[in-house]
Amino acid sequence: MNWEMKKIGIFIGLLLAVSACEPRGIENISVGIVWKAQTVKENGQLVYQAGNANNIRPGYERFRIDLTSKESALYTDIDGRKLTGTWEISSGNKSLMLSNLVPAPSETGGIIEFFVIDLITKRNLHLKRTSESRKTGQTINEYQLVPE
Repeated sequence: MNWEMKKIGIFIGLLLAVSACEPRGIENISVGIVWKAQTVKENGQLVYQAGNANNIRPGYERFRIDLTSKESALYTDIDGRKLTGTWEISSGNKSLMLSNLVPAPSETGGIIEFFVIDLITKRNLHLKRTSESRKTGQTINEYQLVPE
């Protein structure tokens, strides 16, 4: 085998190895976890802390982001309304996007996007909405989430 054929073989091998890699973000967010609110801030004000009897917004007890499937997500909002759709993590783990949500939340086009604030671990998911929530009075919400 000549040198050109060896180079082509090496190139194809490297190409196959790279293309077989799954995006890092999906592994880091731990498929198989239902995330619940530990703390929630609306426009920087703490309105919910798990276990606190005096929460300003006790409805966050129902808040969930269910990522137990690689293909679909179940989002349970502050009022207990359940939305189904798909989810994905951006490259570099910078954002989590819930898409094709049904029923579609008002004025979202069926999409809710969150910035990922801290390193994603199996015990912690720290998110901040990229747009205002109409349900909470046009606030930008920040969620410290833990496994259910």
